Amino acid sequence: MNINSIKNDPMKLIFLLLCMFCCSLIMAQKSVKRDIMIRVMDEENNPIEQPHVAVYDSLHNFLFEGEAETTGHGSIQKIWVEDYGRYFLIFSKDGYETISTEVEFRNRIMNSSPDVVMKRDLNTALSPRVWWYVCVGILVLLGGAWLIRKKRSK
Repeated sequence: MNINSIKNDPMKLIFLLLCMFCCSLIMAQKSVKRDIMIRVMDEENNPIEQPHVAVYDSLHNFLFEGEAETTGHGSIQKIWVEDYGRYFLIFSKDGYETISTEVEFRNRIMNSSPDVVMKRDLNTALSPRVWWYVCVGILVLLGGAWLIRKKRSK
């Protein structure tokens, strides 16, 4: 194809511009990431900030993992995906049990994403609090024993 022949034939020029426009639209569409909006909360409906999430596709192939991006609305999490389809999400956070859920992402309007409720892991969730109470209790007992010993020595 000669450049001079394109200049002389406006239909070829229009066709060439249309092809370039379509190619750029296809490339732009492939580069856009879509976001899944999903609510993650505990049993008392308190938002869980930035849980760790692992994302798998419909064939259970690993895609990526990281912290979910929390929006300004509290418990709404943004998870970036490349394409529409079915995804399996596994949420985890220290002090909570790991939970998995399935999300169907069709378009911006028609999505199937249930609310994720993470239960507290009693083995790890209470241990910092329990250790705090134990340390305070020991300090109170030691202080009381010291006072009793001091009064008896007088």
